[in-house]
Amino acid sequence: MARGASAYERLPTLYLPEEVAAHLRVSIRTVKRFIASGRLKVMRFGRAPRITEEDLEDFLREGTCGIKATVRAASSSSGALRTASGTSAGTTPPLDRPIAFRLAQQTAKRRARRSTNMP
Repeated sequence: MARGASAYERLPTLYLPEEVAAHLRVSIRTVKRFIASGRLKVMRFGRAPRITEEDLEDFLREGTCGIKATVRAASSSSGALRTASGTSAGTTPPLDRPIAFRLAQQTAKRRARRSTNMP
């Protein structure tokens, strides 16, 4: 009997995405985005995702949002903070700019109308 009890004690605690969302005070959609991006690991039983307590603790330990690193300006007399290089908001990484430009061109381009009347 003790053998069965110890096996049961080793089973991980599993949470539904709804329970994780309530615990973190975020929307279920946000939890599902974390799962889809791979930031929050899940176990699946059929189509139903379950989050282990260990995976949830790892997720919380790693942090859920990237905080911009700030450094003091060495030559500034005002002592103002500036963001670390490459972390300014609203910039597209250099490798993605050509792809974004082509996508914008394709999106903006109108389809040429084709005439059904042939001379």
